[in-house]
Amino acid sequence: MKTMLILFAAGMLATLAAGDSAESDLKRMQGEWTAIDDEEKVVMVVAKSNLEYRNPKTGEWFKAEFSLDPSTSPKQINATIKDGAIDEFKDKESLGIYRFADGRLEIAACRPGETEGPKDFDDPRCRRLEFTKD
Repeated sequence: MKTMLILFAAGMLATLAAGDSAESDLKRMQGEWTAIDDEEKVVMVVAKSNLEYRNPKTGEWFKAEFSLDPSTSPKQINATIKDGAIDEFKDKESLGIYRFADGRLEIAACRPGETEGPKDFDDPRCRRLEFTKD
């Protein structure tokens, strides 16, 4: 019985730590980020668990709700497209991964509707961007 209680407590602490990490990562993501995509400056604005991505030069844009799972390796970000320039993506989920490194936010995400997310940041099926805050 004592062993079960210890295991339960350890599990609860791990769950709370993962929740704290998700909250911490979500807090770090807030604000306006820029990246270079196909030699064009793009902007991503994160507010709470919503994001908006815009490429002013090409007209590509989307709005999405996202969730984080920092307990995985690599950490996961999954976004459901709510509106955007490409109608077929609406209400579809884009599976991705993320990491913070040297003041940057790096995200690799697959095309909305794909059933399998990226294995790593060099997965050729996915788009990878390195964002910085201005």
